[in-house]
Amino acid sequence: MRIQWVILPLVFLACAGKIEAGAPQPFSDDLFLGWDGLRTSLREDGIDLRVGYTSETATNIQGGDKELWRYADQWTFAATLDLQRLVGIEQAQFRIAITDRNGRNLSADAQLDDLQQVQEVYGNNETWYWTQFWYDQKYLDGKLDWKIGRLTGGGDFAAFSCEFLNFTFCGAAPGNIAGGSWYNWPVSQWATRVKVNVGGFGYFQGGPLRSTPTIS
Repeated sequence: MRIQWVILPLVFLACAGKIEAGAPQPFSDDLFLGWDGLRTSLREDGIDLRVGYTSETATNIQGGDKELWRYADQWTFAATLDLQRLVGIEQAQFRIAITDRNGRNLSADAQLDDLQQVQEVYGNNETWYWTQFWYDQKYLDGKLDWKIGRLTGGGDFAAFSCEFLNFTFCGAAPGNIAGGSWYNWPVSQWATRVKVNVGGFGYFQGGPLRSTPTIS
């Protein structure tokens, strides 16, 4: 059961069960693996570094005004800091992520006139993005969770895993349909949210999001 209210700039969500944005993918998105043990050592000290790369190449064998191949990609550079291990702030973490998108859009170039874009990794301008910059603090053994900073709306609200190429099956539906007022990864907004975890049920959360983000 999931009940959701969207009243911009306020967003509320009640959910039975935990939903993770960016659920585990079939293959690792970590390009540099273990760095000969360096990443493992840093992670044990509270520093988790990640470099991700996604490429999407698509063609239309039927439909549109001409047959084309189009390539798009996304680079992500991210760091998550466990502040409890680093500076002794219990149940706290900080995350920063920068994203770079490149390529061409098959849906537009071939004039497919489709309802949802073919390549989900293409969109919101092919440029650099300040995707995440937030502080997260848990209280009462995790029962209360507060996050503040630059957040992706589809990451905390209406989270949806991304296992497919097409927008229809990848990313939070509000951001794909109402892209002028709701923004998915990699576009972020200044926001804060408070989550209350209810044992044996799920969680309730709510928070204000700045309705007009800085794109790059």
